[in-house]
Amino acid sequence: MVWAFSGLVSGLPLWWRGAAALCVAGLTVMRDAGVLTISLPQSRRQVPQDIFAASRAVAGLRFGVELGLGFRTYLTTTSPYFLVIALWLAAPPFIVAVFAGCGFGLGRALMLWSRYLKEDFAHWDRTLERYSRLIVLVPSILAVPLSCFILTGLN
Repeated sequence: MVWAFSGLVSGLPLWWRGAAALCVAGLTVMRDAGVLTISLPQSRRQVPQDIFAASRAVAGLRFGVELGLGFRTYLTTTSPYFLVIALWLAAPPFIVAVFAGCGFGLGRALMLWSRYLKEDFAHWDRTLERYSRLIVLVPSILAVPLSCFILTGLN
């Protein structure tokens, strides 16, 4: 859907779209660093932990259905919002938008898979808690070079 609407900005000069992406990247980093407070549109409900107590197949299916249909869309980082805006501003070929969507889905799935690869879920949860700030900040910081690619026309 974002790709379809990217035609609305494709006539704007590339430098303008790149500068806008750089500004949004800066806002992304500042929000995730806790410098800015911006409320983002989402249902603000995470998938409950008791889902993961079920069998792996049931947990994965229920997790996927609830996230995929938008019942649970709580995002702890701003970077997915930046991705949507960057795709809109870059107006890339359709296949690039498809790969970006697949990459987002794979990133969400990796968290679930990594948890199930551990025998001790409590240890995994503690480790996640310990590194959660880093997990939120790294994708946001990577938004800056992505916006530079847009700015220089390497999209």
